[in-house]
Amino acid sequence: MTDGRGAAVGVKRVQAAELGDLEEIGSGGQGRVYAISPPPSVVAKIGARSPLVYKAYFDRVRPDIAGGVLDQLAAAATPEILACAAWPLAIVDDGAGVAGFVMPRAPDGYRIPIRLPSGDQMKLGQVQHLLNDDTMLTRRNIAVHDRWRLEFLRDTARTMALLHRHAIVVGDLSPMNLLASFDAEPRCYFIDCDAMRIYGADALAQVETTGWGVPSGEELATSASDAYKFALLAVRLFAGDQETRDPTALDAVSPELCRLAVAGLGRDVHRRPAPDDWLPALTTAGPSASTVVPWQRGRPVAAPRPAARPRTLRQHAAGPRPKTSPPRRRRVGRLARWALGLALLGVGGPWAVQKVDAVRTTLAQQTTAQVTAVQKIIRQAGADRRALVTSVNQISRCRNVGASINTLKKVGVGRARSREGARALKTSRLPDGTTVATALAQAMDLSLAADRAFVRWGEEARRRGCSKWTLQNRHRDDANKASAGATAAKRRFAAAWNPIARQHGRPAIRETDL
Repeated sequence: MTDGRGAAVGVKRVQAAELGDLEEIGSGGQGRVYAISPPPSVVAKIGARSPLVYKAYFDRVRPDIAGGVLDQLAAAATPEILACAAWPLAIVDDGAGVAGFVMPRAPDGYRIPIRLPSGDQMKLGQVQHLLNDDTMLTRRNIAVHDRWRLEFLRDTARTMALLHRHAIVVGDLSPMNLLASFDAEPRCYFIDCDAMRIYGADALAQVETTGWGVPSGEELATSASDAYKFALLAVRLFAGDQETRDPTALDAVSPELCRLAVAGLGRDVHRRPAPDDWLPALTTAGPSASTVVPWQRGRPVAAPRPAARPRTLRQHAAGPRPKTSPPRRRRVGRLARWALGLALLGVGGPWAVQKVDAVRTTLAQQTTAQVTAVQKIIRQAGADRRALVTSVNQISRCRNVGASINTLKKVGVGRARSREGARALKTSRLPDGTTVATALAQAMDLSLAADRAFVRWGEEARRRGCSKWTLQNRHRDDANKASAGATAAKRRFAAAWNPIARQHGRPAIRETDL
């Protein structure tokens, strides 16, 4: 709906003079970006918290702006989209027409400390910094590993699927307009969002970043082009290369991911997997992926000197650093063998026997603690599953839909907690402990994906009016796929865990107990 001047009704509009002091923080081919300090009344009118920035179009660009499409982009600023994109919030008018728009500033979490010859600097976390080999990543002190890459791709796939559900196509997907977060869980954040296509229309003419174009003759800014560029992103992120289109590097991480990349880079646009088609394979590959950071893999160059950087980066740099102390378990094992040898030879007397007993007690305590940690996750997962089954059944009957959705969200919190617990498990004292930990982490990862899909399923049904027809939506299919993968992982876990459980007097389990 528009008013008498053709402007969209309900879209927030501010005058350029209301933005306060302007401080230039960047520029591009279409305009300049300024940090702004508008008065509280203007912030309230925009309806967003500071910090805000203003993109002011160059005069030569302004005649080409489709103001109505820019209005549509601003009208699409939902909380979900604002969480993952520097999205237009309000249109700025300077008396001569549309001058630009106000958007959120990229959060500080999307900045990364990079080592340069001149010293360490905080830089915008553009993905271009990550598409380099281990030597360059080490020189720049960028601590990423394969599990991090998988989790970042998974969040990017989810974000692109969200945009597609709102009839928005990214179009110029490239490492220049996509940011990465190094918080506890990797997240993506899109910038230059005024270049996206909404409802098949563009605010500005579509362009492509050099080296990130679709095959010659193909239409720009379609769901098929997004699928192609997502596959290209996955390939280059794992290859550590800015230009390659060879998916071989993905095969070492997951043959299924390699297959998806081959299909995604194919010329048949109808056979390209959409970003959310990647989610099951990305989720499955995550728990077993390497957590070795660049300077630990073959050590191509000297590891960088210690430098101040966010705690969450160190969390992602999982695994022991060079010259760390040997694990206590190995030290205890050597001590046990030494003391036992003395006892068998009749050397050391009562002291050696006592030391053997003490070491055996320590090892038994470690084993019991590891069994107890696994059992704790099993109990939590079982309670979450029972709550999930009840809520899904309620929604399937269109009963207590709102309350059931809230329960599913709480289940998701529990699943996330179980997943982190499974990833942190120590199972070195358990037979086949690696399988136990890996299978449980995979099961919790996929269960969390299923839980979140069930929430979207319920919310979609509620929004459209719950009925047997609205319950048949794509989110239920996503949930079923993730659930099937979770069930397979739970069976692998149960097969490895039950012999241990029986040995320690714990109940055997089935996949339905998780």
